[in-house]
Amino acid sequence: MKTWLLALSMMIGCFLFLEMPADATEKKTNQIAQLTSSKVYIYKKADAKASKSKAGSRANHSYYVRRVDGTFYRIEQGSKTIGWVKKSNLKLYNRKTISAKKDVKYIIGLQKAYAMPLARDTEVVYDLSQYVAKKITMVQYETIGTENWYKGKMGGKYVWFPEDSVTMYGYAAMNLHKASSISAKEMRAFLLTKGKTPDNILYKLAPSFIEAQKDTGINAQFMFAHAILETGWGSSVIAQYKNNFFGYQAYDSCPVTCAMYFPSGTKGLDYYAYKIHTNYLAENGLYYNGPSALAMNVRYASDRAWAQKIANLMEQMKPYNATEYKKKKAVAMTLAAPKNYAHIIPEKKEQPVHFKAMPTNMTATTKEMTTVYALPYTYARTLGTYAAKKKIKLTAYHSDVRDVAISTTKMARWYRIDYDGTQGWVRSDHLTTKTLGFITETTTAHSNAGSNYSTVSNALAYSPIQFVLKDNKKVTKSDSAKAKWYKVYLTSAPKKAVWVKSNYIKTY
Repeated sequence: MKTWLLALSMMIGCFLFLEMPADATEKKTNQIAQLTSSKVYIYKKADAKASKSKAGSRANHSYYVRRVDGTFYRIEQGSKTIGWVKKSNLKLYNRKTISAKKDVKYIIGLQKAYAMPLARDTEVVYDLSQYVAKKITMVQYETIGTENWYKGKMGGKYVWFPEDSVTMYGYAAMNLHKASSISAKEMRAFLLTKGKTPDNILYKLAPSFIEAQKDTGINAQFMFAHAILETGWGSSVIAQYKNNFFGYQAYDSCPVTCAMYFPSGTKGLDYYAYKIHTNYLAENGLYYNGPSALAMNVRYASDRAWAQKIANLMEQMKPYNATEYKKKKAVAMTLAAPKNYAHIIPEKKEQPVHFKAMPTNMTATTKEMTTVYALPYTYARTLGTYAAKKKIKLTAYHSDVRDVAISTTKMARWYRIDYDGTQGWVRSDHLTTKTLGFITETTTAHSNAGSNYSTVSNALAYSPIQFVLKDNKKVTKSDSAKAKWYKVYLTSAPKKAVWVKSNYIKTY
């Protein structure tokens, strides 16, 4: 009887054990949480039967999670406990400390600083656009979910910064009126480490950057790094042919043709230093936001990482020495305005490959009164006009100049002419040009219509051609595959007519 009662008691105990939940044990955790909705409940205890209230506006915040009890997580703001929330009603993000060492950073001027990491808009403490180049000592660097965040003290309180809101480069925040101790020899050595050779245009010009620093008070290391970035290490066409290292007047629609020409690298550098100082670094400058690269970045470049790229190059060239620059005095000079230069490369100078000479004696006739512009640019200065039915000689086409859309299906092209002793520009939609065409992409020219005939030469992309006319009509033939061919003169061989397939030719 006792044995039977004991067995029954054990069976009841087993059933009770299966039906009753196990006692949950509160554990430590280290996470950030966000509520999934304003309608979820926050409990006073880690118990579904405990008193509760709807989250409401609390759903607009992020929280620390330091304790977990079964399926309940305790959310906190700082050291204040808000309550317990079911796991199913939370977005949880794991935290991992990357570094707890103090680390100086500089505010880029983008984004915001928050009361919490991985924060919501309701937790903004500072708009960082008001604190460009400000130095912050960070005390914590963490990965939260898939993002990295810094914790630092600002305005007497600890706040959190998204990783891409700050930079490590002291050069980015440095006053650019503080001179660099770098030498031309060190600048050249830096270029050599990057595979550049002594014939590199910036290598040759290195001493001029040191001289420009003496004359203007602008940091030579900054100017050199800026020239490297703008010219692609001295390789840009306008650097090579126009001594233009900083893109002055290089419009998107005509980057080479419209770019300003300087008679020497030193003249180009002097012009740049004056413009940078006057517009961006002087306190009364039109675009002044502060004398640092980060401050310049507010108005100078659309690339928000511009200042960091400059600072990175400066750092590679000669590492930033905070102690050295702290001792230096910022020297802001008053600079005399340099001479204004035009865009035209003198005829005796080497011309870029973009400048395509027209076939000999290529002419056009104006359809109507036609404006002559100083640049192939709609808003350029007007040089004069031609009356209707005026015959004019075309001298060149520049392949860097963008065609102009005059309708949804029709484009106009800019042609260079000689006008009153200088370069002038007219548009093809105001002209009649019966004999002018252009090669659209490099192809082969043949001795007769059809690819079966011998190749005479290459017809290069963008090059102008002159159609052969008979009875005032273009001479054409069809090959055995019924493809159309034109008889033309190439600028590379103007005296011998050749045949080019029609789908490689375009007229305007």
